Amino acid sequence: MRQFLRKIFSNHLDPFRNWPAPTRHEDWLKREEYQRNFSPTIYTYVSHFIFPSLSGDHPRLMIPFRNEKGEIFAYQGRAFGKELPKYITIKLDEDADKIYGLDRADKDKQIYVVEGPIDSMFLDNCIAVAGADFSKPLSIDGRLMLNGELTIIFDNEPRNKEICKQIEKTISQGRNVVIWPDSMKHKDINDMILAGYSKKDIQQIITDNTFQTAAASLRFAEWRKINA
Repeated sequence: MRQFLRKIFSNHLDPFRNWPAPTRHEDWLKREEYQRNFSPTIYTYVSHFIFPSLSGDHPRLMIPFRNEKGEIFAYQGRAFGKELPKYITIKLDEDADKIYGLDRADKDKQIYVVEGPIDSMFLDNCIAVAGADFSKPLSIDGRLMLNGELTIIFDNEPRNKEICKQIEKTISQGRNVVIWPDSMKHKDINDMILAGYSKKDIQQIITDNTFQTAAASLRFAEWRKINA
């Protein structure tokens, strides 16, 4: 079954592999032909095996997950609006961690880690854990990345208890962590792009607000208190 799905997905999505990454949120919507033509074709093949019914379904942005060799190991369908569930994921390799951007990551440079695949596309050398555990050890192309080689970027949600727990854990591991300035009112990088921030603007904010160890603990306590 996995070989069957891998063949079907690869054949239909590979023509889009070399499309340039979007620089604006609206660029995703211009790819309507992509999601409109791709989705029904794929669903025709897999719905019989995976989905009991397609009633009430709607178009989704299909995001391919590739390993370091460029081989597809999972697909994620992201809703364009507020439809639920927001994400539907099909894994072709159940043993692979659900990490987006491994095929683009340069392990010899600082690696930025966010949660959402779309957020990762607006930063250089950035991967997305896509709902996985930020604190897990990360290996790229067979090499275990050291804590200092990673910069973890959480969403700007100080009232989210789960995010606060993850930030505390990340700090305790000695990893670099971005704690957004108090003036930042947008939830994530995608929202910042929508609000008019450029990629360069966001990268500079990240650089200026990256902390580690004791400095990270002090800034985190202040950030959580001010935004409580």
